[in-house]
Amino acid sequence: DAQRDGFSGADRTLVGGMDQLCAQLATGLDIKLKAEVRRIRSKRSYVRVEADRVTFDADYAIVTLPAAVLQKQTVEFYPDLSVAKKEAAGHVAVGHVNRIALQFDEPFWPVEHRALGFAGRNRKDFQLLSRVTTDPKVPILSVTVGGSRAMDLDGESDAALAKRIRATIDALFGQVAR
Repeated sequence: DAQRDGFSGADRTLVGGMDQLCAQLATGLDIKLKAEVRRIRSKRSYVRVEADRVTFDADYAIVTLPAAVLQKQTVEFYPDLSVAKKEAAGHVAVGHVNRIALQFDEPFWPVEHRALGFAGRNRKDFQLLSRVTTDPKVPILSVTVGGSRAMDLDGESDAALAKRIRATIDALFGQVAR
């Protein structure tokens, strides 16, 4: 069916990784990393974030918490989160990702590109190949698959996966790659 074999659904990949999105959004902001948040107090005019070793006061704050932390409710919120928000946090799932690396005798792909996208005919096609290093002389490509597509691959043998990846590469480059 189209939902299963097409490109519809909730699974998405950002070529180049999510960190580029975060880096762009963080431009010009005072970012604090690796602070284990214990408590968040918010009022109309300010927010106070109390972490393991420091307290932050600001007009506004964006605090990112792992899904498991929200689900365990280890961070205290004042005022308390609504029931709806707590229930929503309980439904957040951590993604499933498979990354498969393939080594070749020499690069056969355009080495000036870090990632190569492929719009396959169906959901089983691999849609992103990327170099595992910035050194264009290293002939290794990786395939990253996430979400329900990654779970579908868990039971496949290495030989079956290699054959499917080979089909994607052949569709992109012809049978020049060996």
